[in-house]
Amino acid sequence: MQIVSGLFVGAYVARYLGAANLGVLALFTAVLAITAPLVEMGTPGILVRHFALKKGNPAGIYWSLLQIKFVWALVLLGVLYLLISGQVLPILGEIEHSMLLIGLGPLLLVSLSQNCSLLTSAVQNKALLPGKLLILLILAVLKVLFVLMEKDLIFFVGVFALERVIHSTNAFYAVMGKKLIPWPYACDWAGAFAIIRRSMPLLFASLAAVLYTNIDAIMISLMMSEEDVGLYSVGVKIMGLLCFIPMALNNSMTAGFYTELEKSASEEQERAAIEKHFNLFGRVGMLLTLVMLPTGYVAVRLLYGEEYSLSSTVFAISVLALPAVCLGLARSSYLIHKQMEKSAAWFTFSGLVINVLLNWFLIPMIGIVGCSVATCCSYYVSALLTSLALTDKGIFINQISSICPINFARSLYK
Repeated sequence: MQIVSGLFVGAYVARYLGAANLGVLALFTAVLAITAPLVEMGTPGILVRHFALKKGNPAGIYWSLLQIKFVWALVLLGVLYLLISGQVLPILGEIEHSMLLIGLGPLLLVSLSQNCSLLTSAVQNKALLPGKLLILLILAVLKVLFVLMEKDLIFFVGVFALERVIHSTNAFYAVMGKKLIPWPYACDWAGAFAIIRRSMPLLFASLAAVLYTNIDAIMISLMMSEEDVGLYSVGVKIMGLLCFIPMALNNSMTAGFYTELEKSASEEQERAAIEKHFNLFGRVGMLLTLVMLPTGYVAVRLLYGEEYSLSSTVFAISVLALPAVCLGLARSSYLIHKQMEKSAAWFTFSGLVINVLLNWFLIPMIGIVGCSVATCCSYYVSALLTSLALTDKGIFINQISSICPINFARSLYK
């Protein structure tokens, strides 16, 4: 339903707003995506493992981190507002202050993201599903109504903010319903700061990850125009909708993967569990690519119209990165289990460097198509090639084997 809503309602709104206004919405999304990891402080993955294995003082850590993150989010919101409104960071041009506050406000809600870590640790992500379906319906109806009523851009920025408010509310009610929130209220500042210190490499990794998936919009805005950002965002948005599938798979399987590795009685059992994990994610990525590459290219042109024809090329190139996206998620779980967060950080940073350098070189030459090429290459560098730097070269072999066309064909035949 999320994919259908994103495609059809998104296309309807894009046709109404035009590429330039759509570019403004895309820039709000990029700014929020880039700053969210700063609020999360790299803790989500470690908290999943921490809560799943019931280590330390869960109640004290949960409530202490919640307070720390909220205060830090408030500080970041103020800094961002001053930088953008004062044109120190000139990515949104002359924009209304009310629209800027509405667009940046959801940053405060990122502090509640650890509720999702609680659900993932208890393998209860399905508890979010009813609320998500209702949210999709409400937001789709609002967007269609605003188009029919010919509302200004600020109303669509409001829907952008509202989406994040009700998603956070949905997660809160889900953990309350499952009685997962650690209780009674307590504070363990030492334990919370210990997790933050351990999470610093993952903060670096997650920040690098969102930078190299969102820096494109910022660089296009600075080097080209908001209209080009809008055209680029259409192809990337559809790619993001597809990434929902491996991310949902990862959220539902991570806790089980950690438990299976913990219970492995021998190196052979652990190797088998790792190989099975990579095979699943690699083949999901290959299947999505083969299905969406031809159909998606045509669908973009049909749904969005000729104004967005260049977006179909962006999508066709971007979708080639899906196997790398899936394998990157699989390897991230492995690295967290092995407490190799620093390696994860450097691997992701390498992808960011490749993306920025290629963008700097390709944008002046071929515009937004160059951005999609840069992002696709950076995914494969970050998720696959960097595995050669691991002591266990079996990880790289598992990754390559999982997306090998011959092995993939055999798995389909079976």
